[in-house]
Amino acid sequence: MKKTILLAFLISCLALAGGASAGVYYEAKTTVDNGPGSMLVHAWIDGENARIEMIESDNPMMKDGTYMITRDAGKTLYLVNPKEETYSEWDLSAMMNLVEGMSGLVSMEFSEPEVEKLDEKDGGTIAGYSTRYYKYRTSYDMQMKILGMKRNMSSVSLQELWLSDDLDQPAMTVWLRKGARSGDGSLDRLIAAEMEKVKGFPLKTVTVSSSVGGKKGKETTSTTTMEVTTLRNESVDAKRFEIPSDYRRVDLLTGTESDEEGSNPLKGLFGKNR
Repeated sequence: MKKTILLAFLISCLALAGGASAGVYYEAKTTVDNGPGSMLVHAWIDGENARIEMIESDNPMMKDGTYMITRDAGKTLYLVNPKEETYSEWDLSAMMNLVEGMSGLVSMEFSEPEVEKLDEKDGGTIAGYSTRYYKYRTSYDMQMKILGMKRNMSSVSLQELWLSDDLDQPAMTVWLRKGARSGDGSLDRLIAAEMEKVKGFPLKTVTVSSSVGGKKGKETTSTTTMEVTTLRNESVDAKRFEIPSDYRRVDLLTGTESDEEGSNPLKGLFGKNR
């Protein structure tokens, strides 16, 4: 009798292990003091799988209640809208192609890109994890043409990073990125090269961005702060990384439904309706 009970217990444990695995749950808050971009997200990470839910957001593209999903550590991202029962591929290259397609109307040229490390020291503890503190200065000049009218601008960004290397989940980089992208290949490569030199995921970032230029040479400054407020290990159900099978795929930029047969790259991976 005891052997039967023990066997049943072991089988139930194996069944549970098949549906959930050790992962990470975190909550992160982003605030912007000058313009839109403030957010509160809840995220579940398991290896290369990630689900980031927008709990509070003033970003028009990532509204309250939507969430992002990846199964390959961010190489392919999907934005899911449960209210409209739709999903879209979060295709940054398509967005850049759209900008390039407007080359007759808008063009941007970057020059004098520079990335400099200013400081490194112990960062203390954030959300229960030890961190290392880094400070970087990024600067560049930009010439913008809008309908043939030129605008020159100089930008400087001071970024403080609190990084922890105690986490080993590849998909953490989907939301917790060390370096921001400028849109210019040369500058982005410089930023990426510097970020490769330091290890860990950012549990807090403070970025002060200043720019001078435009028609009247006006100076603008904004501060963006991101901090992980809750972080813990927990079992994550694999169903969290599924998209309901009856959701419609729509284009991210136009919102129109895709009618192409076989255009759904996640076909066969979707979960049941829920």
